[in-house]
Amino acid sequence: MKKIPPLPQKTAEQMLENIFLLCDKAPNSVPLKTLIAYSNYRQERFSMQRTVIIVLLVLFLLLPFLFITTDLSVTRMETGPNENPTYRIRLSSSLPVRQISAQVNGVTQPIYEEGNNVYTLRPGRNGVLTVEATLFNLQKTKKTVSVAGVDFGNPRLYRVRRTGDSVFLSFRDTVSGIDFSAITVTDHQGHSVPFQYDTDTDCLTLAHTNENLNIEVPDNRGNVLKLVLTPPQ
Repeated sequence: MKKIPPLPQKTAEQMLENIFLLCDKAPNSVPLKTLIAYSNYRQERFSMQRTVIIVLLVLFLLLPFLFITTDLSVTRMETGPNENPTYRIRLSSSLPVRQISAQVNGVTQPIYEEGNNVYTLRPGRNGVLTVEATLFNLQKTKKTVSVAGVDFGNPRLYRVRRTGDSVFLSFRDTVSGIDFSAITVTDHQGHSVPFQYDTDTDCLTLAHTNENLNIEVPDNRGNVLKLVLTPPQ
């Protein structure tokens, strides 16, 4: 559509006066510029009102989304007997996830994204696992489960005693247990040294020797305690 250029003000005033005269009406007492200013004011006010109504309508339509929550599940995955536990986290929501975090006894744990709203977690310690998810609408969902069977620590040597011609070393591993079949004792040349191991007391018995011995004691999760036994001075 071709845009019509505005009339000069004097021409418009003359046309308005002629229209009133032809219609047998009293001459216009309000200046044309006042009418134009009022018309512009009404148009601006109408535009502002329409904008406010549209914004309120959009907010009203989005209001239900502000209260959408998510279903959060934390389940332990099937793992081998000699593996630390792994947990799968699933979120079910039509809104994107803003943030997800996990803590065990207040200590933050790393979370790895596996797929769309699916995550995996390998806790680094035993205790109470708390997973919290925050959606894009800032709604939060929390899930708490107990974690057990995590073992990232080496076996511990808690007592050494010498009696007669023997040395007794007592070990402890309270989570996965000591893998006594994989214990090795070698001399400085790498040759195996005979020993005895009592599975009931987790006690390793060696004969006295005048050289250093290298001892490796693993547990059932692959954690290995390495130590050097030196002869008495």
